[in-house]
Amino acid sequence: MKSRPRIFGSATALCSFAALLLLPSVGSATVAPANTCFWGQPAAITNGSYPAGTNIDFPDTHAAYWYSSFSIAPGDQIVLHGTYPYARYFSFSLYGTVAGQPGSPLAALHDTSIVPDPGSSNPFMPGAFRWSAHRSYTVTVSGDPDPGAGLEQPNTLYAGTPGATGPQEVQLLLRVYVPNLGVDWSGGGLPTWEFDQADGTTSTGTIACAALGTGATQPDLAIPVAEYDQLLSFNPLTTAPAVDPPVWYAFFNVEYAEVPFLVGTPEAGLIATLPTAKTGGLYSNADSAYVYQYVDRTFGPDPNGDNILVLQGEMPTTPATRAWEPIMNGNVDMRYWSLCNNQSIATTAVTDCLDDEQVPVNSAHDYTIVLSLPQDRPTNAYRRCGVAWMNWGTAGDGLDRPRTDLLIMRNLLPNPAFTQAIQDIQTPGTEQAVMGPYLPTDTYETAAQFEATGCNGVHSS
Repeated sequence: MKSRPRIFGSATALCSFAALLLLPSVGSATVAPANTCFWGQPAAITNGSYPAGTNIDFPDTHAAYWYSSFSIAPGDQIVLHGTYPYARYFSFSLYGTVAGQPGSPLAALHDTSIVPDPGSSNPFMPGAFRWSAHRSYTVTVSGDPDPGAGLEQPNTLYAGTPGATGPQEVQLLLRVYVPNLGVDWSGGGLPTWEFDQADGTTSTGTIACAALGTGATQPDLAIPVAEYDQLLSFNPLTTAPAVDPPVWYAFFNVEYAEVPFLVGTPEAGLIATLPTAKTGGLYSNADSAYVYQYVDRTFGPDPNGDNILVLQGEMPTTPATRAWEPIMNGNVDMRYWSLCNNQSIATTAVTDCLDDEQVPVNSAHDYTIVLSLPQDRPTNAYRRCGVAWMNWGTAGDGLDRPRTDLLIMRNLLPNPAFTQAIQDIQTPGTEQAVMGPYLPTDTYETAAQFEATGCNGVHSS
């Protein structure tokens, strides 16, 4: 198997280590700048938990998300001036309501597709110097419809609907993944905003927010509890929609996400009527693709339900960035990988996540992850034994099933040459065939069973 790309051991790595010694903090990121009328409060972990009202829409605990909603008319534009963050990845995404589904992707720009201002460089380009001091950019949100391939202006997101003459209600989402150690969640600061209206009026700050009618409160796309309960009612088993062994499903669209609740029930015939187009939804990231599965601690050999889940697979190569590595490594399978333990589609909250830099791998680039309650954590489920651990938590689905959880695995910006990413799944049911060893297998065990493998056995690195 491929070896993990490394830059440690080089002269530049020694410079990277020296820079770390000068940082104000090498702990986890802190919440970024104070709330603004445009960007609001980020969905990001503070002191081990999310600020009130932001742990929704399935956030990844290694990223921060800023939401802004506003009305923009043809001829209007919002101009954002910012600096490329010190982070693994960042992007701007526009969302709206399409075919009655809010949170549908409209347009997006990610870091490498954003051209730097004159005199600046883009630190996200493959092989780029990530510490560049000159790192500014300008992005425009236009109220006009997209003019079509080859006619778009650089660094521009088009929010307009063809044929529309009035203002369009849209949402803008800024994502920052894995900020460098000691840097806040924004990776160094949020963009400023300027509102240029078609009549020539220009405004900034709170005046621009008032003109735009901005709302910085994060929208909640959880399905109503009554609908969730109806989906659960299709199967009399209290572990549904979880099964043993767990089954991975690629996320195609919101409607097709009902499939795990229908399989094996009298309503299974409905599956054939669901759309399978990869249209996303739930404010999904255009640069990410997702597979998910439902799990339940009731499964396994422990009759009291104190079971653990062991996941094993092959880790795609990704660039190391957290510890201020100076060069953006482009010779990788994808930009980012993570596995998150979530509640349910009725709460869309997250409990815990692991990202690629937190999961140890062996010489074949294989990994082992243990999901358990803290009191059930095996004594060898530690990095020193080559094992990553994730907290199962007791929230369950966030409602009335404390042992049932939803696991979501992300693949972000895969290399086109890597053909086993989640993005390559085009047909439901082909997840394993497409991803091969990059789709992990799951086994319910007890802590004692896992501990019997030892620290230098099949789970070691």
